[in-house]
Amino acid sequence: MSIDPAWRYIENRELVASNFNELPSFHDAFIRCLLFESGDCNAGGKIPPRLLVDIDFPIFKTENGSTFYASHYIKVRIKFDGVVLARLSDFTYDNCLYLMEIINDEESDLLIVKMDSSSNNESFECELSCTNINVESSAIENNT
Repeated sequence: MSIDPAWRYIENRELVASNFNELPSFHDAFIRCLLFESGDCNAGGKIPPRLLVDIDFPIFKTENGSTFYASHYIKVRIKFDGVVLARLSDFTYDNCLYLMEIINDEESDLLIVKMDSSSNNESFECELSCTNINVESSAIENNT
């Protein structure tokens, strides 16, 4: 399995790899929560805004050679620090990712991120520019 190219821009990715034995594709991962936090300029310095994204990566299993189902999920929180621009549209009940694309804009030294879902007519999209991306947490949750 080839590694999703977005992972090369995400620090602490080994937290996810330890639960998966490899880094999963963002395709079919589910965006469960987006939390925008404002920055702070009253703490003796400037702390830029950030975005926390909770993503559920399904672990699929085949049973009796034909039934394909998600046996459990890896729940991952990814933190996007230093957000300078964010656009969000059509966040709905069904935010299954088609892709996460990350590009390093060498001119501005920012990471340009695009999350896109194509699972319904009101396709979820989030685009942002930030300075740093890292995995804050990763845990296994059984599908009960």
